[in-house]
Amino acid sequence: MDEFALDRRQRHSYDDADVSTAHTPLRSRLDVTNRWSTSSIALRSLVLLALVDFLYVATVRPDWQTLTDLTPPKSVPIHNYEEKLQANSKLAPLRWSPISAPEMPDSLKRIVVANLAPQFFNEGGINTITEKVAEHMILGHSQTPVGKWHSMVFAVWMERQLTKNQILNLYLNVTEAGPGIFGIGAAAQAYWKKRPKNLSPDESIELAATLANPTAGNPANRTSAFLRDVDNLRRVVKGGRPTP
Repeated sequence: MDEFALDRRQRHSYDDADVSTAHTPLRSRLDVTNRWSTSSIALRSLVLLALVDFLYVATVRPDWQTLTDLTPPKSVPIHNYEEKLQANSKLAPLRWSPISAPEMPDSLKRIVVANLAPQFFNEGGINTITEKVAEHMILGHSQTPVGKWHSMVFAVWMERQLTKNQILNLYLNVTEAGPGIFGIGAAAQAYWKKRPKNLSPDESIELAATLANPTAGNPANRTSAFLRDVDNLRRVVKGGRPTP
């Protein structure tokens, strides 16, 4: 009797194993199907995100011709500052006096390029100056990965649409140069009561240092950080190395 019961249990065990084995191919197919479904959803999501991003880029794309006009349009930071002024009248008044390309002093251009992008006129890729112009004129400043991606996209696009001199002139006309001060025309007038072309070599160095880091200080408040930036830039202009 015990032997018969044991034999019956063994047969049930074998039958269960056969059923489990029979279901294994089906389970594998279901696993593969689920993986394909997940991959398909991820792929569709990526395609949708790419489409949305393309539409965004196409929507905010500027009229490149307006960026080559003698008087450039207001930058995003200038528009933002105007809104802040409306909300807080105690802020410094807005100063912005764009100047034409012939009024741009070559000496100041060389100092700015040496400080921010030494290979600006030689390289064909992305550089600090072009990225800043893309942020100023199109996007606004953003530290997010998406913002950085768009900055890179528009910088590459801008390099194909504008000349190096046009990009540099835009930068010099709209970049921040102190509280409420935008562009070298307004900065030269605010700090020295001069036109940019009449600045001395030392004044040009101070202005270039201000453009590179306006929050560190300027020729009016002469903070220690500003003076350090000026000293470093003076070394760069003379062919030396900046101090860390």
